[in-house]
Amino acid sequence: MFKYLQMVIMSMCLVLVACSPTQEESLPTRVVLPDEPSVSSVATEIISITETPAQSGLRPLPPTFTPTPTETIAPTRTPAPTEIIETGKILFLYNDDSIIRINDDGTGQELIITFGVGKIINDLTLSPKGDIIAFVAPGNGSAREIWIANSTGTYLQQVSCLGFADIRNLTWSADGQVLGFTASQAENSPMDIYTVGWQGANDCPVGNKQQLVIDRNSTNLGDLAFSADGGTLFFSDGQIYAVNLSNFILMGPLSVSIGFGNDFNLAYSPTANILAYIQNSGNPIEGIPTGNFIGLNVATLDTITTAFQERINVQKFVWKKDGTGVLQSLENRVVLAPVGGGTSVTVDSNAFTFPNAIFSPDETQVAYLGVDSTMPDIPQLIVAPLSNGIPRQITFVTEGKIGDFVWVNQ
Repeated sequence: MFKYLQMVIMSMCLVLVACSPTQEESLPTRVVLPDEPSVSSVATEIISITETPAQSGLRPLPPTFTPTPTETIAPTRTPAPTEIIETGKILFLYNDDSIIRINDDGTGQELIITFGVGKIINDLTLSPKGDIIAFVAPGNGSAREIWIANSTGTYLQQVSCLGFADIRNLTWSADGQVLGFTASQAENSPMDIYTVGWQGANDCPVGNKQQLVIDRNSTNLGDLAFSADGGTLFFSDGQIYAVNLSNFILMGPLSVSIGFGNDFNLAYSPTANILAYIQNSGNPIEGIPTGNFIGLNVATLDTITTAFQERINVQKFVWKKDGTGVLQSLENRVVLAPVGGGTSVTVDSNAFTFPNAIFSPDETQVAYLGVDSTMPDIPQLIVAPLSNGIPRQITFVTEGKIGDFVWVNQ
């Protein structure tokens, strides 16, 4: 009987054990495959990378992109509106490898474009509409290429695809669609003249019509300038020449050499059939060439002498939009000079050796390189009204240098 009870009890225990819940099985350890980065390594990589516009997978500029301000829908009711002070932006090259954006009141300085330390950016220039910048920067390998960006640096697009080591003298057509430039396969070698359209740059060289304009093979090529209609490209090769862009016929020389070097700073009048330039006088100031401010009537090929200043050492000039005057950079001076008669106005007579002055978008102010008394060897950006105002310093660079700069309104 006792043995029978033992067997019954053992059977019940087996049933209870079988019915009890089993212990939850632990998950297997995750195995990282050889070609799969671990979570920790990915996190470390993201933190360690300093992203720049040129390296970051920015969305390429579409071929038909034309930067325009975002439309603001007016609210149905605006109680007690707060006054908004509009400020323009100045973009400048810093240390030859970065583009900095700063408000024209000196606030909000930020780095917007770089290709890396020591990777040269040059020839920064603003489109006629003021919404796109163009510049020369690294391409593939040792190549230099033309790039464009919007004024915030959030769009960045390579435009040319020559694969050449040297590109210079970048200039815009008046309609902002075409860029002219000089290029050579090796640095400091004889150069030729090219044009390229920025729209269609995703299909280079076909979509953007990149083309050789003239096989000049010259070591003396200088500044370029388009005619107002974009049909002619003027260039300096000691003297001034022109090439018809529809049939590539060469014209010139159009200027008379006085034997001191390249005519330079070619710029077509925005309102008249006049090409202005500086005739090299052979008197450089700290390596910056200077010369006489000359006007050439392109229709008659006559030099205009009564409306332009001669025997004055001009380093650079910029046309007013209405063609009535030019902003001149002279040694330590910024001057607004009329074209066609009138009195010149000195904006600042204590600027840097080469002021490199430009207009604000509305032409009520100018920006130029000036001197900070605490750091006299480092030029700083100065902004001044054209009349009855006090110049104000907007940069305070303690090392390095400021290069080309442009003024945008957004």
